[in-house]
Amino acid sequence: MIVKIRCPKCGADHVIERPKRSGLYSIPCGGHSVIFYVDPDGMVREIYAATEAPRVDGVSRLRLVNEKAWPDSLRPLKPAILALLEGRETHADPLLLEAIKFLVKIGVLEEVKEE
Repeated sequence: MIVKIRCPKCGADHVIERPKRSGLYSIPCGGHSVIFYVDPDGMVREIYAATEAPRVDGVSRLRLVNEKAWPDSLRPLKPAILALLEGRETHADPLLLEAIKFLVKIGVLEEVKEE
């Protein structure tokens, strides 16, 4: 069955085949995405727009050099920051980028020198 989903952010209409399974789905829509939920009866519910996080280039050139100095206030961000450093993640929100800049400034992270 074909369904039309309207983006709540820009009003663009997306015509798609309705997913057969329940769950969350996304559709790219310009610089953002349309996120929607399909219930167990196959009905589309709860349509949202989500802004895509900017791509982070150059973060993988940083490395962790002083883990003991990692501030307790930034511990909840540590898994996401390490994923960026290791290249397992390529997008970050502005909060993560600011935290990374701070960690470089206080000597927790440093740029890898090319040899």
